[in-house]
Amino acid sequence: MHDLIARPRRLRASAVLRDLVAEARLDPRMLVQPHFVVPGKGITEPISAMPGIDHQSVDRLLATAGSDLELGIRAVLLFGVPEPTDKSPDGRGAFTDDNLVSQAVAALKGRFGSDLIVMTDVCLCAYTDHGHCGLLVATTRPCRSSRRWRSRTRAPGPTSSRRRT
Repeated sequence: MHDLIARPRRLRASAVLRDLVAEARLDPRMLVQPHFVVPGKGITEPISAMPGIDHQSVDRLLATAGSDLELGIRAVLLFGVPEPTDKSPDGRGAFTDDNLVSQAVAALKGRFGSDLIVMTDVCLCAYTDHGHCGLLVATTRPCRSSRRWRSRTRAPGPTSSRRRT
């Protein structure tokens, strides 16, 4: 093999040419903004482990999602953070029609419609009192088959009342 004595830099000659041949592009339209929904009204609490990310009540989430849209971020991912008293061994709070994530989805879709893509976390860990993603079997090990079943039964919840567009 021959060593290159001169390295051609023709593809890096100008910003326009670099933009044209760039392999990776980053655009706000490609980003998904995470949001952590908590019960209550008027709540915004910073998450110290995630600078710039807050626990927010649904009313505050609407304002933040509006700001995200103005920046060009058109997709959000919602995580529910229920009260400790709403947690149970089987995560049943995730399956109610009025859980935090369902309320947030309805509010966001009602305000922004098809301008905003709303995704939801379907993991049960936030809704179980033991913090595992699925149910525990008698040996106190997570039961993976129940997790798959619960995820399938959980997924339609936030979307069942809205029309697909």
